[in-house]
Amino acid sequence: MALTNRLSICHTIGAFIPDTQGGHITYTIQFGENINRYCRSQFLIVPKAEEDNTELDRSFLFEICRVNYFKFKWLRRLKAKKYLKWLPLAPLMDLSCLRFLPQIFYLDRKHGIDIVVCHDISTSIVATIAGKLLHKPVVWQVHGCAGTPSSLADRYQTVVTKLFRPDSVFVGDRGLSEKFTGLLGRDKVTAVRYAVDTERFCPRQANRQLLKDLGLESTFVIASPHRLVPFKGVEHAISAFKQFLESSPSPDAVLLIIGDGALRRKLEELAADLGIAERVLFLGEIDYRQIPDYLSISGVIVATSTISNSNSSAREGMACGKPVLAFNCGETDALIHHMETGLLAESGSIADLAQKMLMLSQSSELRDKIGKNARSFIEENHSWESVIKCHLEVYTELIQRKRT
Repeated sequence: MALTNRLSICHTIGAFIPDTQGGHITYTIQFGENINRYCRSQFLIVPKAEEDNTELDRSFLFEICRVNYFKFKWLRRLKAKKYLKWLPLAPLMDLSCLRFLPQIFYLDRKHGIDIVVCHDISTSIVATIAGKLLHKPVVWQVHGCAGTPSSLADRYQTVVTKLFRPDSVFVGDRGLSEKFTGLLGRDKVTAVRYAVDTERFCPRQANRQLLKDLGLESTFVIASPHRLVPFKGVEHAISAFKQFLESSPSPDAVLLIIGDGALRRKLEELAADLGIAERVLFLGEIDYRQIPDYLSISGVIVATSTISNSNSSAREGMACGKPVLAFNCGETDALIHHMETGLLAESGSIADLAQKMLMLSQSSELRDKIGKNARSFIEENHSWESVIKCHLEVYTELIQRKRT
């Protein structure tokens, strides 16, 4: 089966909020858009939302199939109580996705599905069951990075992998590659770089109207485009920004917090306690399509996770020709080469992060040089063309194997 043959792919994902920036949802959409020219049909099965998404669903190049599932609202309310915080909901939510099965069977009868691809652990069970029942290859696209072996999420992922063994797994993280190789064998694991939409995320002039609207026309902007959850470490950006302001000879700067999440109130309180509330702008959730405009007005992009900073936000900032300043942890140094394609600070060191903010703010030449290098690096190493080619080669082999 040649790569030019047109495939019918059934994708599954347990949450679908297209307008949020970054993350595996956006990556799944971009993946579907870029592989579409090799497909005769593509379907993305997602949980049914409470609001009407008909017009949104029609805007994609592939068909969105929304399925009712159990939301366990009463269990969520119980879990919100302090004495039931230990209650594990993930297994129940994953089993509720078994309601995807009839839809997958229907699509196979009508269109002849060639391969089932799941994009998160929550639908890996139903995807694998469907593949085994229909005798179709199943591929897991595992996003993110390897967690600590003792974490509940990591142990749960390990158990699910052992019980529901896919035909192949794609990973973009060395730690995940080693983990799944140990669980499934090297022949079932493919390491592939995460791609970036370099047409949408590209160097551009600063959006003057946006600067005017935000009142930042003569202000140096540092941006933190991340969800406000513990994993992202946005509190480190705020603390470092405080030290940066204290050490800068001309501290006319602002920290843009682009994103929302459970920690927003605590982070707002932190900025207030540090006396920099007026310099830290919480913009909330921004439509993903508008993110390039916000990156265009930023002088520096910060990535402050102490686990891994090889994420969409960092890659997108680099694609826009912006210097990314990140904690050196996980596999961040494989993406950001210090003083070449970005700057690396000692992981968890607020002082080092602040010092490198100052270094970048004081040299437009350094920002321009690193930004150009970063853009070139992304174009050469994170193109969709190379990523899709790798996926298609594996898909072709799996389909041929199932048919013989």
